[in-house]
Amino acid sequence: MSASLPSTQVKSKKAWPQWLVILLVLAITGALIFLLLAWRQAPSKNVQSEQSWRVASLPIWAQAYAPQMILFGVVEAREQAQLKSAVIADVQEVYQNAGESVSAGQMLLQLDPREAQWEAQQRQAEVEDLQAQIAAAKIKHQADLAAYRLEQELVTLTEQSWTRYQELRQQRSASQANVDDAQQALLKQKVSLVQRRQTLETYPSELAKLQARLQKAQAQAALAELNLERTQVRAPFAGEVTQVQVAPGDRVTPGTPLITLYNPDSLEITAQVSHQYLPQLRQALAQKQDLYAYMTLEDGQPSRWRLARLAAQIEKGQGGVSAFFQPAPFANTELTNIKEEHTQARPDADWGRPELNRPVTLTLVLPPVPQSLPIPGTALYDNQRVYVVESGRLRGYPVTPIGQWQVQGQQQAYILIDASQLPSGADLVTTQLPNAIEGLKVEVIAEQSLAAPAEAAYE
Repeated sequence: MSASLPSTQVKSKKAWPQWLVILLVLAITGALIFLLLAWRQAPSKNVQSEQSWRVASLPIWAQAYAPQMILFGVVEAREQAQLKSAVIADVQEVYQNAGESVSAGQMLLQLDPREAQWEAQQRQAEVEDLQAQIAAAKIKHQADLAAYRLEQELVTLTEQSWTRYQELRQQRSASQANVDDAQQALLKQKVSLVQRRQTLETYPSELAKLQARLQKAQAQAALAELNLERTQVRAPFAGEVTQVQVAPGDRVTPGTPLITLYNPDSLEITAQVSHQYLPQLRQALAQKQDLYAYMTLEDGQPSRWRLARLAAQIEKGQGGVSAFFQPAPFANTELTNIKEEHTQARPDADWGRPELNRPVTLTLVLPPVPQSLPIPGTALYDNQRVYVVESGRLRGYPVTPIGQWQVQGQQQAYILIDASQLPSGADLVTTQLPNAIEGLKVEVIAEQSLAAPAEAAYE
């Protein structure tokens, strides 16, 4: 019995058939899948809604707004003079300093006049000498005329004498020597007559030479007198002194700069204007339409300047055309209307002149453009597109910026666009969306208001 026990144990450990193992695995897998399907939760019937972006908007009400343009310019003067020395002299006295106001004809500087006086005296002496020569030439001419008449008579008498000697010679009453002497006397008298006639004939040309020399001397004498006057340097116009280049004791020569001044009434501002605005500005000037530019002075008062003209050429290195603005002071009532806080307006005569060569920033107001709309910068995309809310979604519209616009009393500047193609009364999105595309769902949570055209900062 002990020998048969191991054989029985071996038989009990016999492996299952392979097909049975596969069938068992498939059954277990199917059961697991069934359990998973049975235990799986049913999907929620609520579908996640589309995200809506919150935005602020501005109602589209297009009107006639006046575009404003920011210009950077410099204050210049049409009448600015640098006075220079006309003579060689020493600076004797300087009467004015930089920054002082002077009136027309006021003494600015005195040069030592002695050298100029000596030159003027010398030139006057030359004039008097030539005048004396002309007077002597006229007297001599009168004497030559009288002598010429006498010499004509002498020639006649000498001819008669020579004729008698010839007759006496034929009668043998005179020698041949007497005839020859009479003939020689006749020839000498004729030569003298010819010389006298030549003197009379050349008198006009000689007199003309003397008169020409006299005119030259008189011109030189007048120039010397003028140079003597120029030793007193006077203001050519009423203005302000900007620079004094010399001091007492300096030696100056013709062309040496002495003093510089300008006329405050000739101040103007030169600024560069972009080419895109030139047709509009030229049309306004051609139609005699006044266009004004504004700047704010240190005391907060506005200063107004009128567009006077445009340059006829573009200077090298410039990106636009030079525009020239001349002062156009406010009347008291105008200034009060411009800004309410300026109730104490300055008189017209004191319009607050900026300093010469000072860089300034101007706001040029262009003619009103119909069907335009000012919008904040956040509402403009790629400088050419805005979005309007239609049925809760964005719709893009192409637009053209035509300038900027600023509300009175506010620092914020708006971009003025051509709104002729925008739907009137619709909401224009003013919130800058990083993912703004056509059809994006939005929700207007705030509506901005816009001032009327009459409330512009400068009108």
